[in-house]
Amino acid sequence: KVSNGDLTKYTLLLVALIGGSGGGKQNGKKKKKMTLCPLSSWKSKRTALSIISALCSQNPKCVVKHMLDAFLKCLESSSGNSDGDQSSSSSVGEVITAIVPVFSRFCSAAKLSMLDVFDPFLDRTDKVTDERLVSHIHQSMAAALSSIEESSSSDDDGILSDFLCLCIARDLATTPVEGSCTALSRVSDLLKQLEPDVQVKCVRKLCNYVHLQIAIGKPVSDNLSLSTITDRLKKKNDVTKNFSLKLCGNICTLIFQTLSNQKVKEYIETSDVSSLCLELWQDLMVLQSSAIHVEDAIRDGDQEEDSDDHRMFALCEKRIDESLARVQCLLPIPVFLASVTNLIEDNEGTDLCAKALRMISERTSEVNPNSPEAALFLELLPLITGLIRGAKDDDNGMIIQQAATVVIEGFVRMFCLSSAYSSKTNEDVVFEALKICTEKLSNLSSRTKLLESVPSQLACSFALCITTLLRLLSARALPLLPKLIDAVTLFLSSTTSTENSKSVRINSDTKMLVRTSMMRTMTSIVQHLPQFLIPHLGKILSPTVITLFTDSENDLGATLAQHVPARQLLPAMSQALKKYSTAAEYETILSMTISSIEKSERKEASAVKSHALNIILLSCDFDINLMDLICKALFAMVMKISEVQLRSIYTRIRDWRGDDNANRKFAFWSISSALSRELKSIFLPCLTSVLPDAFQELEFAVSLLCNASRTSKKNTKKQKIGSIESLLYLPALISCLGHNFSADAREGGNWIREGDDKRYHTFVEPLAKLLLARVPTDFPFADASTDDDDGYKRLIVQDGGVVSCLVSLASAAGDETLWKPLNHSVLIACGDEDHGDIRRAGLLCLLKLIQTLGEEYMVLLPECLPVLSELLEADEETAALARDCVDLSEDLLGESLEDSLR
Repeated sequence: KVSNGDLTKYTLLLVALIGGSGGGKQNGKKKKKMTLCPLSSWKSKRTALSIISALCSQNPKCVVKHMLDAFLKCLESSSGNSDGDQSSSSSVGEVITAIVPVFSRFCSAAKLSMLDVFDPFLDRTDKVTDERLVSHIHQSMAAALSSIEESSSSDDDGILSDFLCLCIARDLATTPVEGSCTALSRVSDLLKQLEPDVQVKCVRKLCNYVHLQIAIGKPVSDNLSLSTITDRLKKKNDVTKNFSLKLCGNICTLIFQTLSNQKVKEYIETSDVSSLCLELWQDLMVLQSSAIHVEDAIRDGDQEEDSDDHRMFALCEKRIDESLARVQCLLPIPVFLASVTNLIEDNEGTDLCAKALRMISERTSEVNPNSPEAALFLELLPLITGLIRGAKDDDNGMIIQQAATVVIEGFVRMFCLSSAYSSKTNEDVVFEALKICTEKLSNLSSRTKLLESVPSQLACSFALCITTLLRLLSARALPLLPKLIDAVTLFLSSTTSTENSKSVRINSDTKMLVRTSMMRTMTSIVQHLPQFLIPHLGKILSPTVITLFTDSENDLGATLAQHVPARQLLPAMSQALKKYSTAAEYETILSMTISSIEKSERKEASAVKSHALNIILLSCDFDINLMDLICKALFAMVMKISEVQLRSIYTRIRDWRGDDNANRKFAFWSISSALSRELKSIFLPCLTSVLPDAFQELEFAVSLLCNASRTSKKNTKKQKIGSIESLLYLPALISCLGHNFSADAREGGNWIREGDDKRYHTFVEPLAKLLLARVPTDFPFADASTDDDDGYKRLIVQDGGVVSCLVSLASAAGDETLWKPLNHSVLIACGDEDHGDIRRAGLLCLLKLIQTLGEEYMVLLPECLPVLSELLEADEETAALARDCVDLSEDLLGESLEDSLR
């Protein structure tokens, strides 16, 4: 048996032979310095090291320190060999393989650690100039450390990751603030040379290190050997205050690069290592949660957003997210779902649970809806629904509820709406989810009087989830419909309420978010439960809700009109119309009326014609500026009924008009004009029933406009006071007559010539007199938006005016004997020397008569020539019109009229 003193002597001798310091003091006595010739060959040195390794088992406390000295001397000899020949590389590698495991096994006996090897080891290798030799030495060290982890106890587990982190940390400690870590690429390449399982285990250790470094309130574990790296480097170098953050950022980059390695990806995908991958995924989840916590703390502090801390954490979060995405894509779905289920059920914190839910939602989009794996996702529905039910109303509870609603919505949209998994069992589970979401939304809606007190994002998440669930359940959701309608309408009303409009804490984006989400939900309700909406149409059509129909990406009014039967919708709109006070609300109702009638069958539209007519007449009373929509709505209804029903409705409109209301007269004749334009000769029987009214209205207009022209300007205004406003209807009446005369002309003119031409003579005289009218500047045109202030031109000359009406009347008459009085009136207007506008209007009317009637009108040309001859000498504009009349007549006659004009 060898004594401890002898063991020490032998060890010192071997160290000296290798080239180390083998002398010194021993047991307090000074010894003679031994003069030895160091071993020159690597074979001899390896033999000496092997003997030292063997002696460690006898007395580790005495031998280990000297063995470290011998090992470092071997490295120094390799660093002095600048050519880095292959034999030196191989020999150094063999030395590392032989010594490092032994040192790792016995170092604790001498109160040493692997860091006592790593630091001097890296100091020596930094002096080697040959990069290939350095790479080989580092690879040998990594392989030795990897073998130690595989064969040793858990106390040595993680020394490889310690070594890699130390390589990066040493480089960072000597790198300028703005510089880049050059060791990162070398360490990444080094790690890639190892087996995939070793790389994955190393990544897990790196994750743990970063987590302990950045976790709030969690000091670095004492049993982690790397915990002393930062302190050691701070003592040796003047490192920056955010050194730990820089180190974490580089380690996160190393994690991402390792997981991007093709060998690692293939290992995870093809090997039976589901538990290891699962643990790695969970490590990354925990790491991400810690990073988010610290980032929030930094953001809430006084640091600027462009500070080094912000940049470092941004890099950490980015790399962690990328790494998590890598692992998530590689995990088999059953393993992935088992992992997230454990995270949810273990209730390890709000952030982890919410993150797990978000990961499920992201993975859902990658699954084939018709694959068996989809069923595994659907099995989680009860668990996730339970999270919503059991969540508290605090901030953490709202985070969980919002994440859970997103997952449920994704499940139903991706899987349940496909035929493969639309079973009754799934529908039962989905109905339970819909019930809970509706209850939660209803509870939130009770606080909408002050929208700022409602978590708007959570409410919108519930609403959008409900929108998708209704697509699957349809009629099965009927028991929840009243509560759902109440909640959605309350939210919609809150976005327009006075209290919320004045609140400075509610921005427009929040209102728009709530509005859009609730409108989508209401649209889904209408699409999938239209036949059950009768009791709720009053709330849906309320003034506070209908103003939002067109203020969203989905036109709810059009959806109602498309899905709700007209027999249900039109009566409700007719009742709701009485509560409205703005033109926009009436416009929405009229547009819905048009759409509802157009999509209805004739039988159904005929049954609701009285309600449609009521909507039309109420709109007329509210605002005559809505006439375009009113006329379109009436025409849509007319196209669905018979001619007999048309005459009945027209009679009702006539009775509604009365005799004293100017606005109603305007509406009546505007409706008549629109119907005559669209129905043409079909409308003539309807017009016949109101011909006396039309003639009376024309006579009244002539009495106001034409008689005024004969009075002095001084008295004109007095005569018009209190009466000119009543002529609002006149342009619409003239337009109506013009359309009917044109329609009759196309049918041969029999209608206008009925009763020995009495009907023709009834209208030709007052219409012709209007050519001589004096139209005041304040004439009550319904369209006041025009820039043309010439009232005479608008009423008489423009298309649809008196001139066009007279031409249509002459075209329908089709007889020169009937044209003669008309021609006489036109020539009177042409000869008006006091008013140039009347003269030009007469000439324009004559020109259009010649253009329309052609050669047949030439029998009256002799009567026109004297007037035309005089007008050729008038002002330029008048003479040009007269010349056009002469030129056109010459073309029709085929001869010159110059002699006749002299």
